[in-house]
Amino acid sequence: AATSTSWGGARRAASTSATAAATTRPAPRRRATPKRAYHHGNLEEALLAAAVEAVDTEGADAFSLRQAARAVDVDPAAVYRHYADKDALLRAVARQGFTELVAAMEAAIAAVDVGTGVSVGVGSDEARFRAVGEVYVRSALERPHRFRLMFGPVTAAVDCDLRPLPGARDAQAILRDCVAALRHTDDAMDPGTNGAAVAAWSLVHGLATLVLDGRLVGDPEQLLADVLRRAVALIRDT
Repeated sequence: AATSTSWGGARRAASTSATAAATTRPAPRRRATPKRAYHHGNLEEALLAAAVEAVDTEGADAFSLRQAARAVDVDPAAVYRHYADKDALLRAVARQGFTELVAAMEAAIAAVDVGTGVSVGVGSDEARFRAVGEVYVRSALERPHRFRLMFGPVTAAVDCDLRPLPGARDAQAILRDCVAALRHTDDAMDPGTNGAAVAAWSLVHGLATLVLDGRLVGDPEQLLADVLRRAVALIRDT
């Protein structure tokens, strides 16, 4: 009987030990959810492309860095590796806008020079000026959100002389060259030419803004032609 009791106790002890071991055995590790990859061919360019699309569609005010990160499928923290904040990315969008504007202006001038521009038959200097003005206004009407960003407070805050980005300076230089040619001078920076360029810019920029704001009644193309005609007369009279 003593032996039976001894074996029973041993079995009970073994059972208790097994239960305890099962209780203290570590739970199997859960596989970590893989993080979204940061690797794009060029994350900076991918973010810029996403921002351009978002601004063109919804406007700069509705845009966020989180939205850009979601569009290219990266963690929001990855954005800060390339852009310090939202304004930095928006300035990159504006810079691209100016780059495209300059390219369109140069293409329009080249088209006039080879006789395929819309203003064929007009004196070449006037045709170049008209082509540049047409590109400016049409670009604004085609991409109104980006146009407002390019000339809005986000970019103006970078430089107090209102020429915040290299592309903006290039666009102004093209306009001054066209104005200088209309005034028959080789000095695009003389005060008279610069003043006439500012006046011409004010006319086309004002027209674009008024049309976008719905403040003018009439055919935009006809309004544009009339403004450019008056701008040419103004430049030649100064």
